[in-house]
Amino acid sequence: MVPQRIVFLDALPLTANGKIDYQALKRRHTPEAENPAEADLPQGDIEKQVAALWQQLLSTGNVTRETDFFQQGGDSLLATRLTGQPSSGRL
Repeated sequence: MVPQRIVFLDALPLTANGKIDYQALKRRHTPEAENPAEADLPQGDIEKQVAALWQQLLSTGNVTRETDFFQQGGDSLLATRLTGQPSSGRL
């Protein structure tokens, strides 16, 4: 197996237990996070608000229309928090 690319970091992200946070590494260095196509960016007010919520919950950079919530580190607990946000008046 040969890596497709090599990314140099000043420090590895750590979990609260001091172990390497592999999910955070995946979220930081996905191709869409580096250079999303303009057509893939959220369109309209609702999509932009949902993307902002995703960015906040997932602590990630760019969110596109093709971004998979679970591949970006989301889980069922974060999804529950996400579904509670629209009723709080943010959408």
